[in-house]
Amino acid sequence: MASLAIPGLFTYTEKQVKVEYKEGYSEGLSIADFRPGVPKCTGPGCVRIATDIDESIFFVDMLRNLIRND
Repeated sequence: MASLAIPGLFTYTEKQVKVEYKEGYSEGLSIADFRPGVPKCTGPGCVRIATDIDESIFFVDMLRNLIRND
């Protein structure tokens, strides 16, 4: 929800993501390849993944919420 309410909070990377659906240790695990040299993902099948957070924006918003008088 914060990504919708606070513009610029996250930096995104587009990757192809697969979900492991077989029963076992990794069932339900989302898998994306972040190794160097992987071609850039374009077109259908690519999703945006938040890979970094702007800590200063987060901190200011958190303080704003803590001190507001509703």
